[in-house]
Amino acid sequence: MARRLTKALAGALLVAPLLLAGCSAGHDAAPRGPAAAPEAAPLLSGEQAKAGAYLAYEHQVAVRIAAERLDERLDALRNACTEERFGPCDLLGLERSSGAYPSAQVSVRTAPEAVDKLVALAAQDATLESRSSRAEDLAQAVGDTDQRLERLQRQRTLLQGYQARQDLAVADLLGVARELADVETQLADVQRDAERLRQRIATNRLTVDFSADRAPAGRLARLGEATGNLLDTLTEGTLQALQMLVYGLPFLVLLFPLALLLRALWRRAVRRRDPPPRP
Repeated sequence: MARRLTKALAGALLVAPLLLAGCSAGHDAAPRGPAAAPEAAPLLSGEQAKAGAYLAYEHQVAVRIAAERLDERLDALRNACTEERFGPCDLLGLERSSGAYPSAQVSVRTAPEAVDKLVALAAQDATLESRSSRAEDLAQAVGDTDQRLERLQRQRTLLQGYQARQDLAVADLLGVARELADVETQLADVQRDAERLRQRIATNRLTVDFSADRAPAGRLARLGEATGNLLDTLTEGTLQALQMLVYGLPFLVLLFPLALLLRALWRRAVRRRDPPPRP
């Protein structure tokens, strides 16, 4: 019995190091697995005003892109906005200029969560050169608009009460009707202003400026450019020569009589120095 117990203890002592080594290997190998790739940070995130703040955010982005891809990217950005692919979006403006250095500008008003997606689309296969964000505080404008709205609503309620009275003369009722129509018109204008302010606060304005390197020119274009430069140089040289001639004319007018006077004095001096030969 003692012999069997001794064998069992010896076997346990032999197996324990193997088990510990296996556990250690498992713990060491666990971190060696492939790590999760970090999510790419957005190029530019939209901003949402906090509760009680009346801030209208605007973003400006400058993108440099190849000239041959400018129109394609411009159409993609415009379609993404008009189709509201990333959320509510209004196209505010679009400009395109051609020439040796083509450029374009797109301005949209969209939801804050769509700003980073639109910027990523604009900067795809391009270089994001600069980005900036600013906020305009509309608290004063919102406060003034709310006060005007409340005042006009009180006036409308008062005039409607006068209009419902039965003891007013016809002339007074006509005057009340005119005043009520004027108040209704002003109230509609103020309500539109208030809605415009709320939209500016709830959305972000994004302006993307595209610039492209000089478009590649063919052989004929390069030949025409060289010829044009030659003609320009010839024209400028001719103009400079004419200008120098015009500038020099007054000096010529002054120097010509002086040259004649010097010539006459020189001839007289020569005659006095060399007497005429004797016969």
